[in-house]
Amino acid sequence: MIRPASINDLDAVHRLLEDLEKISFEKKLFEEVFTQNLNDKNFHYFVAEIDNQVVGFISVFTYLALHNCHIVAEIQELIID
Repeated sequence: MIRPASINDLDAVHRLLEDLEKISFEKKLFEEVFTQNLNDKNFHYFVAEIDNQVVGFISVFTYLALHNCHIVAEIQELIID
């Protein structure tokens, strides 16, 4: 199942993105940015679940592009475990 991410997904998303980037993120800062972006209408976070376990994450950023005067959606992160 794919659903919008929530603050309850913080730990799973943190783990997935550390796997993706092959680095460790400072947890407090990661939580601040994750929370801020969850509340930003331009960020769209989704998680994929199998058997109630988060196994994937996608981050999509939307903005009004000057070059075509339409909303553009850009995938910023995508990982499936």
